[in-house]
Amino acid sequence: MEAWQIDLKNAGRTTEHCTKRVNLVRALGEGVKASAPSVLTPPAVRAWLATERRDGSFGACTANNYVGAAKQFTRWLALMDKTEPTDYLEGLRRQSDETDLRHVRRALDHESFAKLIERTRAGGAVVAGLMGVERSALYLLAASTGLRASELASLTAGSFTLASPPLTVTVKAAYSQHRRRDTLPIPSDVATILRPIVDHATPGAVWPDRLNSPNKAWWKTAAKMVREDLARAGVAYRDAEGRVYDFHALRSQFGTDLDRAGVSLARAQKLMRHSTPMLTSKYYTRPDMAKLAAEVEKLGKNRELGGWATRGNSSFTGSVATMPTPGVRDVEHNSAKGFPLWCAGSIPAVGLMVMTKMRPRSRYVAVVSPKGGAGEWG
Repeated sequence: MEAWQIDLKNAGRTTEHCTKRVNLVRALGEGVKASAPSVLTPPAVRAWLATERRDGSFGACTANNYVGAAKQFTRWLALMDKTEPTDYLEGLRRQSDETDLRHVRRALDHESFAKLIERTRAGGAVVAGLMGVERSALYLLAASTGLRASELASLTAGSFTLASPPLTVTVKAAYSQHRRRDTLPIPSDVATILRPIVDHATPGAVWPDRLNSPNKAWWKTAAKMVREDLARAGVAYRDAEGRVYDFHALRSQFGTDLDRAGVSLARAQKLMRHSTPMLTSKYYTRPDMAKLAAEVEKLGKNRELGGWATRGNSSFTGSVATMPTPGVRDVEHNSAKGFPLWCAGSIPAVGLMVMTKMRPRSRYVAVVSPKGGAGEWG
């Protein structure tokens, strides 16, 4: 285990990342009572994870973190360290977490987000060692770049290019989630707000840990920090649908605002640094129902409904009626046809088209006018 941790560090992983991965594997090994790597089999791991989830110890997302760390370890033993003949967890798969989302996040509307930024900037409270003006700039940058808390915590004055276009922020590979150096554009209005904060930043991080406590640093308590600022701004942490707004929701805010601005999915994926467009569209865009309803309304502008849409509340009334064919004959079989029309109760309508269930080459279509009109055949 120690050799694996050293190899992770040599590969450029942060000390915190290495420690987390090793602790996950150790906890899993203790859970399945593994005296050797060969005891880490898919059935044993699944059984332990299922027991922990039933007990409420953690959900599917945390279970997948255990699976990912354990698979990384057994693969390293077999392919890199060569101390084991095979990868014992090669057949282990992650679980779907769609039905076990502990925190379904949302994006705020423009008015609510502006209120959060303005009230936080104007407030005098210091939270997690950061002043209100610092936190508002932090939230604004997160919602304008999609940067995560740990990535934001790594930024120094040298990470920013704010003097002249292109205005950018750069995250070092060691702190980026996919371990690549990322340079992201910054909107000009956001850059204007960031300049005084970056210029007056002390050597080191722009948003430092002023509490000098790894467990109480702002990026460790970011969800609580946002929740307090939401309360001061009068914005609900949890909406009527149970969706929450925490620090990571600022990343969802970025994705949703890109969608609201009409940015293509391909470009949004690139800006959010996702491996696939599915991640962008499934988890990080939150179109609201009002917007979706407005899109549906566009259909009416492209449809030619004639006078149907102007006939008010005309309705059909009745139960069952049989409509004979008025002299129209089946061209294939040379015989008159009729068919039943079911009208249960009063049905508001602007017109009804009924096609007879005939043989493939038959062509009977009935267009029935609203109540008071005559049936027209064609």
